[in-house]
Amino acid sequence: MIKRISWGESIKEMANAMYISKVTINQYIKTAIKKLGAQNRTQAVVEMFRRGMIS
Repeated sequence: MIKRISWGESIKEMANAMYISKVTINQYIKTAIKKLGAQNRTQAVVEMFRRGMIS
């Protein structure tokens, strides 16, 4: 999810591409942000770059 955010995809675009609801996408994103120890989506993207998870 965070990788898709870094690509600039919207919640709606992610939900359509994965055939799941926008609510589910938002829950996944909240969980990922928490696991990364970030405060928001931007910090989560930066943290994933720092860890080498996305480039």
